[in-house]
Amino acid sequence: ADVPSQFGSYNPENFNKTYAGAIPASKALSQSLNVPSVRMLQAFGLNRFHHYLKQLHLKNLIQSANHYGLSLILGGAESNLWDLCKSYAAMASTVNHFAETSSEYYTNEFCEPVLLASENVNFGKLQTEKTVFDAASIYLTFESLKHVNRPEGDENWEFFDDSKQIAWKTGTSFGFRDAWAIGSTKDYVVGVWVGNA
Repeated sequence: ADVPSQFGSYNPENFNKTYAGAIPASKALSQSLNVPSVRMLQAFGLNRFHHYLKQLHLKNLIQSANHYGLSLILGGAESNLWDLCKSYAAMASTVNHFAETSSEYYTNEFCEPVLLASENVNFGKLQTEKTVFDAASIYLTFESLKHVNRPEGDENWEFFDDSKQIAWKTGTSFGFRDAWAIGSTKDYVVGVWVGNA
């Protein structure tokens, strides 16, 4: 539900200050709607979500779930571009490996990337149990992110929409101090950050 909502003293709002009513989760994600995201987090469980984020090894996620509160789903915890990109890469890798290994997961899928082409990544051993997220959930999330709206203007995005399917997401910090965008394909992840370091 994308409707005006209040959780104690927390009153999340969508960026455009409007509400869409009943909306599929995939559209809420691709349209960056804050209210349905917060409502989904409340139903899913803040501590449970925090646990999953900790498994991504985000270096700046150092506080308890209650410290961040429901804003955690909206980026209420600080992170860095490296950690965000490695998480997107690991999710893409999970989907790739799941298809290549007859529906199995690597034990070390969510690892630090290597910096040199001459180095090999140690993904660990194969197992049937998911490492962090199951491949179906990641796949559906990426499918939703392929529908994120392109920037409006006269850049002629319509000529490029079908040239490469890219799952991508944008974000801003509180007070619009900085902004980022991360895009992922089957083979690549690209992250861009702009702001005052």
